[in-house]
Amino acid sequence: MRLFSKFNVALLTVGLMVIVGCNDSSNSKPYPDDSIQPDADSGDVSPSEDISADTDDDTASETLEDVTQETDEGDIVPDGDDVPDDVPEVDPYQAARMAFQLYYKERVERTVLAYNRFFLFGDTTFAINIARSAIDREGDFFEIVPGPKDNNAIGNSARNIWFAYKIFRSRSLALAAARAFEGMEFITTVSGHSGVTGRNAYPNWTMTIDGENKTVTRTRDGGPVEPPIVPDPALEEEIISTFFDGVTIKYRGEPEDILLNFMPANEVGRYSVTYSHTMLPDYLRVSDCCTSLMKVPEPYLWAGAYFSNHDSRDNYRDLAYGYLAAKEASEDPDADPIVRAAAAKAWAAGLANGDLIQANGGRIQTVREGQPWENTEVSGGIRPDETVEIEDLGSLSNCQMVYLARAISSEGLTLPLPTLPEPGAMDSMLSPFLDDDVGCLDAEEEHFCSHLGTSICGKTWGQVNELTLSGVGLVDMIKDMESETPGSAEAIFGHFYGNFDQPMESLMGVVEYARIVGDQALYDAAQFELAQITEVSRLLATLIYSSSDPANEADKLYWTALIEAQGGIAPNIEHLGLFTKAEAHNATLEAMLVMPDTPEGAPITQETIMEVAEDFYKNRSNSKQVRDRYRDTWGDTPPVRVTEEGYEARYHEPAGGVTDWYPVEGPHHARYASVYLLAALPLCDLAPKALDCRWAVLGCERPDLNDDQKVDQADLDLFNTAKDEFTGGCSTENNWCNGADLDHSGTIDEEDIEFMNAAQGCWW
Repeated sequence: MRLFSKFNVALLTVGLMVIVGCNDSSNSKPYPDDSIQPDADSGDVSPSEDISADTDDDTASETLEDVTQETDEGDIVPDGDDVPDDVPEVDPYQAARMAFQLYYKERVERTVLAYNRFFLFGDTTFAINIARSAIDREGDFFEIVPGPKDNNAIGNSARNIWFAYKIFRSRSLALAAARAFEGMEFITTVSGHSGVTGRNAYPNWTMTIDGENKTVTRTRDGGPVEPPIVPDPALEEEIISTFFDGVTIKYRGEPEDILLNFMPANEVGRYSVTYSHTMLPDYLRVSDCCTSLMKVPEPYLWAGAYFSNHDSRDNYRDLAYGYLAAKEASEDPDADPIVRAAAAKAWAAGLANGDLIQANGGRIQTVREGQPWENTEVSGGIRPDETVEIEDLGSLSNCQMVYLARAISSEGLTLPLPTLPEPGAMDSMLSPFLDDDVGCLDAEEEHFCSHLGTSICGKTWGQVNELTLSGVGLVDMIKDMESETPGSAEAIFGHFYGNFDQPMESLMGVVEYARIVGDQALYDAAQFELAQITEVSRLLATLIYSSSDPANEADKLYWTALIEAQGGIAPNIEHLGLFTKAEAHNATLEAMLVMPDTPEGAPITQETIMEVAEDFYKNRSNSKQVRDRYRDTWGDTPPVRVTEEGYEARYHEPAGGVTDWYPVEGPHHARYASVYLLAALPLCDLAPKALDCRWAVLGCERPDLNDDQKVDQADLDLFNTAKDEFTGGCSTENNWCNGADLDHSGTIDEEDIEFMNAAQGCWW
């Protein structure tokens, strides 16, 4: 620290931590956690099964793939012919081999089936996901408790299902895409305010789908309830037959039941400090930092449902991806009518969301606790714990997100770019710590965007080292810190870089928008800026983590490569790491389809309950209001206890105070978290030089020459026999050379040999 004062660095630390707007960055990547994580972030004491499986120095011009080409249909697609010199030579069949192993047709169907059963919920014909799921199995009967979780990859899931359908075009994927797009529309309309979004939402019913008898029941508070929008009976029956055949699944989708009956003995810490302070009939406390579950009142269409308010900018670009996918799907003349219809509703909802943000100067709106329902205001200005945020969570804080929000609005986006307000500008928090000659505006001045690449204080992302403190640029500062004390940079810059994906993914969204609408000039401009920002992302990942946390470095490089590949930029293949993260998620979803019956959890002692509750109170909550509330209500005795019969809990309600003790269930569910769907599959469409699905769409059945529903040595032997036997052309007359002409090209060639080798181990 010789070059700048420790005092200034301390101030900078505070600035960098607050400019991201909120600390609920569980969803700070397109897929919040880079690997499958145990669901142990909420003060869990459950002994149930936890499932666990998130640079170079080239210039942007060197890493920017040569523009694009326009197809005969007018679609903008990556050219990909000019690969940068620093990208390693790739086996010409490697992209097809990796794509087949990750995403062969039957495997995609399995993973989407598992996702529909275990992570999507809502209703039969619409569904959203929550990235936490507790599952109990007894034979063919499953009970699922979804969430809650602050941020969820709802838009990404819809987008990836759309890409799966776009590539494979099966009826089951069409049904899944329709469910997801209907879910996008639901989460944007459930509050009754056009364009107000949530981090998640519950129709507030327990739904049981009986896949054997093809029936569905919905109950609320133990009695039957009718959905306000009645599903089409034929479509509902087809969805049940497709995704629930032979099983019965009960979705416990009533938040009061989840928080007050399931959670006390499963998440003792969070229940004691947060959930046990219910605010019904108006809302339920879910996350003291970021969101509450608001109960929709009469006379709104979804009266009785819940949506989680304070939707924030770190959640926005996920929803944006879903809206963009809906736009593309709604305009695809070859898409199934049910997909186009559902996508049209989702895109209309996205436009309403974008228009509301535009009408409020770049600010996301919500319904806040304790206010009249008809009033909306900026999300996250006042936390649920009544702490006033230094900066509200709903103001768009970077120009990339500002322009993405304009793109997804009735006005749309094209060049020349309009000048738009940047109400949550990072400058306001960081500029007081930077040198006067950097060129920052005064903190109280309004900030505007006029350039796609703007980062902080008028600099582009490629100019971040021109942001200086005591004459030292931010990049040089990291280098100096790491040189003197390896690992020290993470303490100051780790949180900032942990949210760097917000502008990066938003810019990728602008690239996606330009591709979909066919705006070549906007595509080129956005792609160039994306190359700048991904270069900075790689540089920061290496500088901050290479010496202290190589695994985290690899994670950041992976997600950066995934983003740039989807934006039409040739990625560093090595950084994609053979897609081991995507493979882990696939394997987990497949395993869920054959998961064993879940055992009863081991008993929890009262001592453990006391320890977990006290630890959560002392170490997991950074709010004085929350800590004081806990002590004032519960003193030294948490609201969960062990009895001879099992477990009991109590809670505090506004009108009646503390309730009597009542029985609650013990742990008996397997807990899953952060299992994400088809994360890399869009590359098959957007970056075929990284993943090429030409074999995957043919599936495992094609190379299964002996029809035993798997491909192994026996099939390879048959293939080799046919290869030696047939020297002439292959056609339907000789059954494509006894099936060995796998791609039906008319001859058994190297392509077929590579395909057969890649298919070893697949099953269907």
